Amino acid sequence: MDIQKIQQLLEKYKMDYWIITDYHGRDVFSQQLLDLPQPFFTSRRWIYLLPRIGQPIKLVSTIEKHILDILEGTTVCYTSYESLKTLLHEYLYDQKVAMQYSKECQLPIVATTDAGFVELIKSIGGQAVSSGDLIQELYCVLDEEGIESHKRAGEKILRIRDDVYQAIRKGINEGQPLTEWDVLVWIQKAYEKYNLTCDHDMPYVAVNEHASQLTFVPTSENSYTLQEGDLLLLDLWAREKGAKSIYYDVTFCAYIGKEIPKDYAEQFEKVVGAREACLTFIQERLEKGLLPKGYEVDQHCRKYFEQCGEADYFIHRTGHNIGHEVHGPGANLDSFEAIDDRKLLPGTLFSIEPGLYKKNIGVRTEVDVYIDDHYKLHVFGEKQFNLFKI
Repeated sequence: MDIQKIQQLLEKYKMDYWIITDYHGRDVFSQQLLDLPQPFFTSRRWIYLLPRIGQPIKLVSTIEKHILDILEGTTVCYTSYESLKTLLHEYLYDQKVAMQYSKECQLPIVATTDAGFVELIKSIGGQAVSSGDLIQELYCVLDEEGIESHKRAGEKILRIRDDVYQAIRKGINEGQPLTEWDVLVWIQKAYEKYNLTCDHDMPYVAVNEHASQLTFVPTSENSYTLQEGDLLLLDLWAREKGAKSIYYDVTFCAYIGKEIPKDYAEQFEKVVGAREACLTFIQERLEKGLLPKGYEVDQHCRKYFEQCGEADYFIHRTGHNIGHEVHGPGANLDSFEAIDDRKLLPGTLFSIEPGLYKKNIGVRTEVDVYIDDHYKLHVFGEKQFNLFKI
């Protein structure tokens, strides 16, 4: 952990302290922030205070006084609960304190500190604020190596997509059509072949009404057999195997046959329009030297669907942060599932993935978007205005 950088960020956001704490190994996120060895179990609460000025302070129980010796800072021991409160009052009274917390849990991805501890900080006169901005600045701004790994993963994923389309067509032509489950297994084997990993759920393969079910997971029992006239939604996400690799996450729609149905094409054109409206909105903000906030992009997308008369069929956020985890802790494009008021920072990567989900037709388009240090947008993933035909 770069203490100097953290202190610069505390100054930037006008915060006095950042508290990172855990008890009984329950808050793995806090352990990861400090890069503590895993597993890291303690029988008493420990508290790491990172001040805007000065050395970090390690508040630990006298019973486990050496538990944070691997971290920089001064160790201060407490004995009883009351002695801990006294120490917290001494350091944090009338201070603005960043915590893994958000008001009314509007940022659930960073809200891992238990409610009682937040109440404790408030009770001793501290002002609890969200550490969401700090986390995004520290862990979501990508370096050149990360972006290059993202590009490499993308090249492999697009190759896999093309190959799986060919496999689907070959199976139909030869009288041995694949099921949704067969396609999923095929993709997983291809990931292994190309040294890719997918450690969050699994690729999304769905046809016809299955594509309208956001929670659909193909199995050998519930899968449809792919055949002429089917509508296919394919969502692929993966990263290269490695400690610093970055995910690539894209979604495609395809029709199995020669003549794409009009209603399917029209629905897809609307999600493409929403995607392009989001990109234009972000670009216009950046050209003015402004960084849009996550919830603003989502609101803009929803406004577009309202104008199309389709708002009721857009039932998830517009996009999410992407990093070493496919759903990273940075700003999401969200005013629907949560309210993310963080800015989309230069150096961060996120998805734009509007979709419409009706009874028998589910469509989504997804691209990955990166903002560079010059406020320029880079879009990864093929910006298809036309559906694929298999």
